[in-house]
Amino acid sequence: MAMTLNPVKGITVTGMATAWPEDLLGPAAEMHDADVYASILGDSWREYLTERQWDFERSWKEFGVRRRGWTRGTAVGSLELGIAAGKKALADAGIKASDVDCIVAATCSPNHITSTIAGKLAKHLKTTAAAIDIRAGGAGGLNALVTAALYHTAGCKVSLVIAAEVSSKYLGDHDLSNALLFGDGAAALVLVSDPNGGEAGLVGAVIGNSDWQGSAFTVPGVLPPPENYSVEDYRFQRPDAIYRENLARCWDETGKALRDAFPREQPGLNAVLPYAVTRDQVVQCVEQFGVSGEDSIALLAEHGCIGCASPLAAMVLHWQRRRSNGGDIADETIASLAVAGGISWTGLLWRI
Repeated sequence: MAMTLNPVKGITVTGMATAWPEDLLGPAAEMHDADVYASILGDSWREYLTERQWDFERSWKEFGVRRRGWTRGTAVGSLELGIAAGKKALADAGIKASDVDCIVAATCSPNHITSTIAGKLAKHLKTTAAAIDIRAGGAGGLNALVTAALYHTAGCKVSLVIAAEVSSKYLGDHDLSNALLFGDGAAALVLVSDPNGGEAGLVGAVIGNSDWQGSAFTVPGVLPPPENYSVEDYRFQRPDAIYRENLARCWDETGKALRDAFPREQPGLNAVLPYAVTRDQVVQCVEQFGVSGEDSIALLAEHGCIGCASPLAAMVLHWQRRRSNGGDIADETIASLAVAGGISWTGLLWRI
């Protein structure tokens, strides 16, 4: 049975930020399509595309992606991106790391198998705050935001929510489709309990899990790797039609669950910012609500699919765009949804 969470009011977003591979590694980390082809196929990539009648513009036409940032082949990982996003968000909020009570961090691609990424983030940010890891696939970023909100009901005053992914490190050597789709990045939000926050905060959430069949795109390799493991088991896979149908069904069901759980809030929605996998997926998702999803589409175009960091990064993009246009980011409600390989799902409403 899916779980419905009640509102957690009086929480304000006081700081927000993103971090991209090019921020830490320079312009060479920004991968246009030609860079991807050369990296995956080598110098003869043009001949390869011609022989297979592969459309050079496939990433834009099929996915809605124009460029993406990679940490592939470097020492930069989800931890380093998370640190950068967290520092920028704290600076944006004007809050010291030592004043943070709780760090909630989500990733599907940690730097190490067993250690806590939240704990390492806390160490690098020089805070003794509680450090909590969230592992929920592509829904992890939203689950981290919900988890932080729930901690605020129990006494947390300031929390730092971080989601970071480095999917490029898990691309197969000749996996063009996933290479054109996936990018790396991180997003962070600073939440503060505010007695004058009014209706700001979590309006509500729905969280559940769904059965599925077929061959998933997710990395299937077991941990620890067996003695005679195959490298390809530790790379993203190519999903089959049955699995894609299950994902599409789950997206529809997640949107319906969110609308059914909070029908009174639907007319007041200002934006829908789902986990952006492809442009068509975003369009189909937001059509259920009749509200714009342009910031998720813009995020996808510039940075590719960035896993569990996508919903938080779309929120940051949305609110930063409103700031830059001279608008007040207060008094609006946004919806966000994510469906994770597995298949787990989360939908929430947030009022700022």
